Amino acid sequence: MHMPKQINAITLLVIVLAVAIVFIVVRQRLDTSPNSGPATNVLSSTSIVQTPKSTTDYTLGLSPSLQDGKWGLVDSTGAFVVPAEYDNAYPFSDGLAAVEANNQWGFINVTGKLVIPPQFDVVYPFSDGLAAVVPDGTSGKWGYIDTTGKFVIEPQYFGAQSFSDGLAVVGDSHFKFGYIDTTGKLVIPMQFSNAADFSEGLAVVKIGDKYGFIDPTGKAVIPPQFENASSFSDGLAQVETGSTWRFLDKAGNYVQTPDN
Repeated sequence: MHMPKQINAITLLVIVLAVAIVFIVVRQRLDTSPNSGPATNVLSSTSIVQTPKSTTDYTLGLSPSLQDGKWGLVDSTGAFVVPAEYDNAYPFSDGLAAVEANNQWGFINVTGKLVIPPQFDVVYPFSDGLAAVVPDGTSGKWGYIDTTGKFVIEPQYFGAQSFSDGLAVVGDSHFKFGYIDTTGKLVIPMQFSNAADFSEGLAVVKIGDKYGFIDPTGKAVIPPQFENASSFSDGLAQVETGSTWRFLDKAGNYVQTPDN
């Protein structure tokens, strides 16, 4: 009489275990820690400005530093130039640094003056004179402000990145990504399932389940064929083929380095 309940309990346990295994596999696939290969530097629709990983980047002579649970900015001697009064802080870029207070982000200048009051849910550092931000009350949509805080490109995107080489990755509600210029013009259509910033004239993009590289016109210079890929640096990119990471030059040729 109790057999059906026992079977149901076992079945439920098997389902729970199966879901747990799938979750672990997915997390391992998405993990971009140093132990799992190079980070792809691709766009995530949930990307947010993060706590600075280092306090040694003295951009404009200042660097974020933590004191008693609050962030401020110190000079190269370790002296606080901007008092530690923020919940989070980011290094300077284009003369401004993002700071967080009461779960809202704004920007300060090198004197510590708050030039753009905290009013954004999420921000990225300034680049090419613009910063990607998510204003409060826009249901998570991204736009771009200038260094005065004025919107140059109105909030409309479901994902966005900082500008690089005059172009920025943006995403739509269907999780397709393309590139806009600093006027907001869509210069490369939203057609990629993932995309990264341009670096050294090329950008990593994902079409279907493969990664490749495009130029600023959107042309596939190195067609999608890799399981994963990193952006170019010093003329080389790392790509994954058959669970093996290799170096690639801009012509699409594999390169042997002293370390591999």
